[in-house]
Amino acid sequence: MNKLNEAILYAAQQHSCQLRKGTNLPYIVHPMEVLNILSRMNAHEELLMAGVLHDVVEDTDATIEDIAARFGDTVAELVNAHTEQHKDLPWWERKLASIDHLRTAPRDVKLLIMADKLSNIRSMAADHARIGDKLWERFCADKIMQSRYYAMSIDALADMADDPDAKWAYTELNELYKEVFATPSGYFSAF
Repeated sequence: MNKLNEAILYAAQQHSCQLRKGTNLPYIVHPMEVLNILSRMNAHEELLMAGVLHDVVEDTDATIEDIAARFGDTVAELVNAHTEQHKDLPWWERKLASIDHLRTAPRDVKLLIMADKLSNIRSMAADHARIGDKLWERFCADKIMQSRYYAMSIDALADMADDPDAKWAYTELNELYKEVFATPSGYFSAF
């Protein structure tokens, strides 16, 4: 079995009892979509593996050491770069720290984080179209705070707008942000 297939199997096992927040979808759907997005961005195999594994340390009992032992240091470093380090801090402080990190992150880390954000906002857009503002009840932060977080993340990823492999994803992320966070008057509630 090749390493990417091993990573998919490992992620499926780790997330086996989890569902996407507020849905009946198996959680593994999300890492597989991140994998697909990264694949469309011509990501190398280690980045594809990190895409599949990006939530296992944050959301399961797996450790960075487990990832390194199974899939190598590069994959572990990428997963670690996308894993929130201080879960004990309040939500907004964690998000600000992740945005600060994102601003100066290497290209591979930015691609990984952008693929994750794009997958998440696709789900949010679909659910918002179906259930409206009830969507925000499933999150730790309200629509305004989520909007600020996504707007600042998009700003931190601005150099991806000129990346030939990632431009399409950055554009889609921006468009979905506008769709999800538009107010009835058409203005955004980002700030």
